[in-house]
This record gives sequence, C-alpha cells and structure tokens, in this order.
Amino acid sequence: MKKPGWEVIAAIGVLLMTAIAMVLTISFHSTAGAIIVVFIGTYVLISTEKVNRTAMALLGMSLAGFVLWMAWYIGILPIVDPHPFEVLIAEIEWTTIIFIIAMSM
Repeated sequence: MKKPGWEVIAAIGVLLMTAIAMVLTISFHSTAGAIIVVFIGTYVLISTEKVNRTAMALLGMSLAGFVLWMAWYIGILPIVDPHPFEVLIAEIEWTTIIFIIAMSM
C-alpha cells in the first residue's frame, strides 16, 4: 500500500489551484486566466507521475466546468442564445459518435 504523501500533496495542489481560479474569476473577472491556472496545475500534477492520470484529468475537467459555471453564475460569461438539449444532441454527427465508441474499444 502506498504512503499517503503524494495524495496529500496533490490535494493541497488542487485546493490551491481552485482558490487561485476562484480569485481570478470572482475578483478579477478573468475566466480565461482561471481556466489556464486549472490546466497548468492539472498538467503539473499529472507530469509528476505520482497521482492517477485519469482521476487527475477528470478532476481538472470538473474544476474547469466549475470555473465556467461560476463565471456564468456571477454574470461574466453570459449565454446569449441558449439552445435546448435536444437541438444540441441533434447537431452531433454520427461519425463523431462512432469515432468515440471505436476509440473506447
């Protein structure tokens, strides 16, 4: 069983990354800067090869989604013309869906 050392360091890194991203989003209204902080922080933690790459990538993606949601919630990132979910799904081409299914096999 592994020591909990790197997991703790990764958790502190994720907390620091989240705090910096929230400060950039809320105080400075810089959504792009916050997304870049999340991307670089996730990349650095993955490049150490001490944490699970898949879990870290999913966590980074969810943090980026949270930053975008927070920017939308406080009014920095307005959605001008929202489309219903059915319209968005209808616009996906079948070749894309087949490609994703083939890559997962």
